[in-house]
Amino acid sequence: MKKIYFVEFSSPLIKEEKKLIRCLIEKELRLSPLKFLLDDLEVPELKSSKINFIDRFSRKGVYIHFSDEVLYIPIFEYYQFKDNVVEFSFNQLFVKYLKDEEKIFQYNLPQVLFFKCDFSKDFFYEIVKPNFLNSKIELTLDELKAVINKDKYKRLYDVKRFLIAPLVEDINLSTDFKLSYKIEKIDKNYTIIFYIKNNRIDKEKNYVENFLRLYKYYILEPEKIGKIIFEAIQTYGYDYAKDKLLLAIKNKKKYDLKFDDIFEKFLSNELGDFYINLKTVECQPKDLEQLRKIVFKELSFLDIPEVAKFEYNTKVTQKIFAMKEKEKIEIISENLKLEILYNTEKKSRIIIYLRYNK
Repeated sequence: MKKIYFVEFSSPLIKEEKKLIRCLIEKELRLSPLKFLLDDLEVPELKSSKINFIDRFSRKGVYIHFSDEVLYIPIFEYYQFKDNVVEFSFNQLFVKYLKDEEKIFQYNLPQVLFFKCDFSKDFFYEIVKPNFLNSKIELTLDELKAVINKDKYKRLYDVKRFLIAPLVEDINLSTDFKLSYKIEKIDKNYTIIFYIKNNRIDKEKNYVENFLRLYKYYILEPEKIGKIIFEAIQTYGYDYAKDKLLLAIKNKKKYDLKFDDIFEKFLSNELGDFYINLKTVECQPKDLEQLRKIVFKELSFLDIPEVAKFEYNTKVTQKIFAMKEKEKIEIISENLKLEILYNTEKKSRIIIYLRYNK
């Protein structure tokens, strides 16, 4: 039996709030710190202060309407502001529902969180997402009503006004997909033709096709894995999906499982020991001392104990001062990995990774 639920915010979000909470959710799912320089946050001022805006934003919550109860959850546990740095902390029950490891919901909650209509998620997951490779979808009026479980509207005018138009608007505003439609009448029956576009979809389709082509000798069920890769790219990004695929290939002899199953488990973090990209910084230091200062400034935003250790700081400093022009070094510790490229002619690059064990 299909699980029935609907999620709505305790009060409507403005554009800047939607952008900020999407960013925070993405970072939370990638295990990245929720720390920002106040000046870097693209939020408006409220009563001449960004902090006033953030304070109001931090009081938001969500209502989850189950079939037999309504649950209210504050989105944030707290936020704190110190030394021009803002740090957010999500409510752990909200995080539990975001990650949904117990499969409480039928859908991926972060993707449907911003829908206004309860039937938009059904149409999005049952029609749009499975057909991401297609440019159009045709449904009869009865098929549409069956998908979204709405059959009370009989007149075509009411169906367009109260069903089709709201779900098209919902998907266009809340996802990367853009829908348009037209209605044709054939032998007294109506057919709705939905046209699908996505600003990112062509790029992501190419990624999926490249994955399947490059690793076709490993993958047993290309169609199934293609959809899984597409979902991973949309949720976590291309680099995440690529790293997990390479890890699965590297470790396929370690587990007594089909490769497709190993890859799925790596994607869902049920298997694996890997690094997550916390941040990438490009800069133009005039010398190694300035590069060292930039590295430690970026590390200072991380709430990881080893960063404060004298031995760790000394090791990093020694490695940096031993660098040569255009040289790339890698520093690995218990929980962190640093990749540093020193280049005075162009931009130097600092990449900070967090080790994740499963």
